[in-house]
Order: sequence, then structure tokens, then C-alpha cells
Amino acid sequence: MRQVDHTTKFLWQNRLMILAAALLFAVSAVYWRGYWENVNSGMARQVEYEDAALCTKFGFVIDASDGKHKSCMSDLRYLRVSHEEMIAAASMP
Repeated sequence: MRQVDHTTKFLWQNRLMILAAALLFAVSAVYWRGYWENVNSGMARQVEYEDAALCTKFGFVIDASDGKHKSCMSDLRYLRVSHEEMIAAASMP
């Protein structure tokens, strides 16, 4: 009788469970990637909507001939980015 070590015996006896776990991980990784892409695009749309609402509230009406609304949107985007950079810099040890 051939002597088999415990690890090989364990892996052989549980091969279906190991295969199922690997398959489940692969499938869930694909779905999670799609989920985070949807979350990020949704957040970007929400930020765009909020910026447009603020610019409109302060009188920079959306007008193709006037660049004030686009300038307002650009300024708000810059303000958000610099604020996020400031928070990131403050959180560094």
C-alpha cells in the first residue's frame, strides 16, 4: 500500500468543493467589477447633476452662446478635486 501525505489526501477528497469555490470566486469577481463600474458612473452623474443645479441656482443658466455655465461647472470640478486632494493629504501620516 502506498503512503499518501495528508495534504494530498485532503485535496483529493475535497476537490469538488475547491473547484466550486474557485468557480464562485471567478464569477463573483466579474459581477463585482461591473457593480463598481456602475457605482462610479452613477456617482459621476450625480456630481454632474449637482454642479449643474448649483450653477443654475446662482444664475449661470445653460446657454450655448454663453460660456459662464461651462466656466462655473469647470470651477466646481476644480474645487471638488482640490478638496479631495486636501483630504487625502491630511489623512496621510
